[in-house]
Amino acid sequence: MKKLFILIILLLPSFAYAAFGVDYSKVEVVSDVSEYKAGEPFKIAVKFNIDKDWHIYWRYPGEFGIPTKFSVEATDGVDVGEFKFPAPETFKQLDNKLGYGYSNEVVFLADVTPSKNLLSDIDIKLKIKLLYCSKTQCLPNKKELLISLPKSENSNLINQKEFKEYEKKLPLDIDDYNSGVRLVNVKKTERKVEAGFEWQQEPSNLKVFIAPKKAKVLKQNDSFNGLVSNHSFDLSNESSGHILLSYDVEGKPKSVEIAY
Repeated sequence: MKKLFILIILLLPSFAYAAFGVDYSKVEVVSDVSEYKAGEPFKIAVKFNIDKDWHIYWRYPGEFGIPTKFSVEATDGVDVGEFKFPAPETFKQLDNKLGYGYSNEVVFLADVTPSKNLLSDIDIKLKIKLLYCSKTQCLPNKKELLISLPKSENSNLINQKEFKEYEKKLPLDIDDYNSGVRLVNVKKTERKVEAGFEWQQEPSNLKVFIAPKKAKVLKQNDSFNGLVSNHSFDLSNESSGHILLSYDVEGKPKSVEIAY
């Protein structure tokens, strides 16, 4: 990927250097509390409003791109969970390669758990690495965000309606009955991942995504046998990761995600 960026700069020096200083989204971090109580979990959300004709990437970018990655520094005694990603869009991009990611607006959520013995206010610093792409060019970017919350005897809840809407767009737990699907099996070998799912009723618009943390997806096979779907993924090397199912049930969009 570094070679690609160097090539862009060499071919279009004046345009590319100027573009690296340009941002293609508005980003903010918000919480569902304005004051926290020690030992009581709360949530934070990172909201992207992305410029028209641009997109960023999911955990796994597809055939081309760079995944959006979060790193966190927090006050001692504060645990910030892994950021949750909504189901991605699919799109054709440079050289007609398939990509997975987000356009327009996307929100990522994380659970925060302060220690019961915490005495101080909380600072959470976020660093985000991402890649903006349009149909003609791609440009890397970094974001640094900070949210600070004072301690209180009781959590002061805010933004509850907004956070409920954010959570609706996140994958359901595979064990949630409302998901309409259950995991039958998942198997990981050196360079292959296989997973089977049983459905309450046949889904429509089913899309299956895998996001290996340290491998490329070489091949994917999906099949249905009655109400059981089976999915296999050939990888470039062994890697843990996530599998996400995006689908419609009775006209309602849903998604589930498992770690493997």
